[in-house]
Amino acid sequence: EGETEPKEEGTAEETEVDHRREEAEKAQEALEEPKEEGTAEETEVDHRREEAEKAQEALEDYLSEGWQMTHVHAAQYVGYQTRVDREKDIYFVPSMLPVPAEEKVPQDAQPRYLEDEGFYVGERPPVPFRNQNIAEDRLLKEPED
Repeated sequence: EGETEPKEEGTAEETEVDHRREEAEKAQEALEEPKEEGTAEETEVDHRREEAEKAQEALEDYLSEGWQMTHVHAAQYVGYQTRVDREKDIYFVPSMLPVPAEEKVPQDAQPRYLEDEGFYVGERPPVPFRNQNIAEDRLLKEPED
């Protein structure tokens, strides 16, 4: 006893129309309230009347324009693995693993050691191996265009 059954939710369109209709009814009730001349409530009643007229106009505009929900469905979700597979074709992500020496030097060629040839090389600047590996992988897999 005293409990009310929960109101079933309609579509978004029905909910919006119901909400606008309720606003228009409240505004109409505000218009029908008796107005006393010369009271402090006079400006508030005028304000309510203006709001009621605006709400009624908005409701009429909304309904007259023929707005309708065309299709309601759940949000589309693309699984993580599917997204990753699609992005593999689009993006290039270089590896952080060291590149084997055989891939750095063409076949039938020997690596050059400039110090042994008499060139001054100097001290190697500090570069993290991770960054060096990424740069090498990017250079080796770069298209020949």
